[in-house]
Amino acid sequence: GERAVTHDTAPKPRQFEAIGTQRRYQIVAEAIKAQIVDGRFPTGAKLPPERDLSEQFAVSRPTVREALIALEIMGYVEIRAGAGVFVIEPESVSAPAREPASVPGPFELLEVRRILEGEIAALVAPIISDARLLELDDCIAQLRAENATGYTSFEGDRRFHEAIAAESQNSAIVDLVRHYWSQRANHPLYLRLYAQVDPADVRQRAVQEHELIVRTLRARSPEAARRAMQRHIARVMRTLLTRWKAISDDDPKVAGLANTVILGRIPSEELGV
Repeated sequence: GERAVTHDTAPKPRQFEAIGTQRRYQIVAEAIKAQIVDGRFPTGAKLPPERDLSEQFAVSRPTVREALIALEIMGYVEIRAGAGVFVIEPESVSAPAREPASVPGPFELLEVRRILEGEIAALVAPIISDARLLELDDCIAQLRAENATGYTSFEGDRRFHEAIAAESQNSAIVDLVRHYWSQRANHPLYLRLYAQVDPADVRQRAVQEHELIVRTLRARSPEAARRAMQRHIARVMRTLLTRWKAISDDDPKVAGLANTVILGRIPSEELGV
C-alpha cells in the first residue's frame, strides 16, 4: 500500500502541505520531486492518484496533471496510461524526454500534418471505399463516446486519421502518419500542451470537423477534402496557440517552439481569425 509521507518531527494528516497560487504546477512538481529524492517514493513506487494529490496540495487536478508531466519531462516519473504514475531510475528516461526542445515543436508537427494529411485526403477522395467510409463513421462514434466520458483519450481521433492514410495503400504514407501521431500522443511536451486545452472548448467542434471531412470524402471531392482537412488541423493550431503563451511564460526554454514563421504561413481564414 501507499506509505504516508510525514516530517521527521511531527506527523501530518496530509502527505504534502497546501501551496500558494503562483506557478502552481512547478511548486507541486518540486514538492513531489523532493519526496522522490528523499527516498519516500522509491524507484518503482506508484504515486497517489491525481484526485488525492489535488486534495493534499489544495490545487486543481489539471494543475496536478501539469506537475506530473513536468516530472516526466525531468525524468523522475513515468506516466503509464490506465495504470498510474511511477517513480523511475533517471537513466531509464529517454533523451527526448530529458530534452523536450530536441524534438520538433508542436506547431512544426501540426504544419507537417496540415500539408501531408490535406494531400492524403485529396488523394484518397476519388477512390475511397464504402467500407472505409463506414470505418470513419465508427471513428467519429468513438470520438463522441470519448467526449461523453471526459475526453480522456484521443484514440478515435488517431484511428480516424490513420484510416484515411491507410486508404492510400501506400505504406510510407501510413508510416509517416503513425509516426506523427506517436509523437503527439506520447511525448511529455505535447501531452503538457494538450492537457491545458479545455476539452469543452474543442470536443464538439472536433466532431463536426471530422464529420465534414467524411462528407467531402463521401462526395468524392478531392479539393473539398483537402480544404476540410487543412482547416481542421489549422484550427487545432489556433486552439493550442491560445494555451502556448501560458506555458512559455512559465518555461522560456520552450517558448521558441511556437514558431511564428510557421504560424504566419497558415491562411488566416483557416485559423479562424
